[in-house]
Amino acid sequence: MRTTKKSSGQADAEPVLVVATPGGHVQHARFLRPQLIAGRDADLPLAIPDDSVSRRHAELRLAPLAIRDLGSTNGTRVRGQMIGTDWHPLVLGDVVELGDVVLLVRSDTTSTEPLIPKRRDARRWSGDGQAVIVAAETQQLYELVELVAPSALSVLILGETGAGKELVARAIHARSQRRAAPFVAINCAAIAPALLESELFGYVKGAFTGAAANKMGLLEAAHGGTLFLDEIGEMPPATQVQLLRVFEQREIVPVGATVPVAIDVRFVAATHRDLSRLVAVGSFREDLLFRIAGITLVVPPLRERLDDLEPMATRFLAQLSTPPPELTGEALAALRAHPWPGNVRELKATIERAFVLSRGQQIDTRHLSFGIGVASEPRPLAAPEDDGERARIVAALEACAGNQSRAAKQLGISRATLVRRLDALGITRPRKS
Repeated sequence: MRTTKKSSGQADAEPVLVVATPGGHVQHARFLRPQLIAGRDADLPLAIPDDSVSRRHAELRLAPLAIRDLGSTNGTRVRGQMIGTDWHPLVLGDVVELGDVVLLVRSDTTSTEPLIPKRRDARRWSGDGQAVIVAAETQQLYELVELVAPSALSVLILGETGAGKELVARAIHARSQRRAAPFVAINCAAIAPALLESELFGYVKGAFTGAAANKMGLLEAAHGGTLFLDEIGEMPPATQVQLLRVFEQREIVPVGATVPVAIDVRFVAATHRDLSRLVAVGSFREDLLFRIAGITLVVPPLRERLDDLEPMATRFLAQLSTPPPELTGEALAALRAHPWPGNVRELKATIERAFVLSRGQQIDTRHLSFGIGVASEPRPLAAPEDDGERARIVAALEACAGNQSRAAKQLGISRATLVRRLDALGITRPRKS
């Protein structure tokens, strides 16, 4: 086997080239000859189907490991630095950008660690250690995260509401060269359009009524790090124009200021909406979409990665109790059968409700409730000493001459719920005359 020298502290191993295009196409290639050419031509040893790649873009050499640009239109970068037509040395772990395509040089996965971590190593993927990587679909996603994170590309993360898009964004930051700098997040849908500009760009004292002092915007606060624009599809058109200018000029002008402020920020955006459709109807700028979608990652919905469900549920329970209660086999089967329209966010709420209804004991199907969380078997009140609740129920019964159905209606609860509360509070149920 041909070998090449790895970076300091690494053993010799055959290099593997992992390529990811902005559209999510991933391919692996090995050196089947001492030198190979990468480009868009289909007959090349490393053919890359992306328009940002020239027909013959770059040449790679095995021994010693190196790369050179072949006069490409969009250039070749190594570790973020543009290279020329002279040979530029590479080491395993280097990230190369061919136009908008990312190429990772790494060791042969048959003899070293896998492209994706095993479950016990999931903590390395995110700043807070919350990523669960068990399902094959999730492993593929985080392989792309490892590939994309060290580059300078902007990233667009697509996925349904509650699927975990921010967790992926944090993982990208944690694996990037910016990880020591701030990760700043803003939800574009949670801030009124009139306030979004000042939140992003900041303002100077006296810029408008109520601006009693200078305020740093989130773009400046993220300098050197990553700005996560959640739900970017909700960004108003005027702010889109301003953000596009930031991409182009790498500077901002706070509201009310006249002097621009230079910034160095990596943009990661996320949305559950179809931005191409929004572009078609004129509510999202196509040029901004091209800027934010340096590469696009898709977070699969929970129903498509059910192997992640049990470890996620166990983690949520561990956050509530030590040791965490167990889930019966029937409960796990019910969880796997649910379609999870709310994804991971819904799973977390479901597990927290089940924990309460089970009193922290073993969780069975009777403790599970989905959707808006109406429990099929509400937990009896565990506070018979609650005088306020007792007085309210007794007064309702007296006002309704002991008619439990009418009293329940007056209290705004079902008759069955009233009966359970009567029993829990030790109130004698009125007898029919």
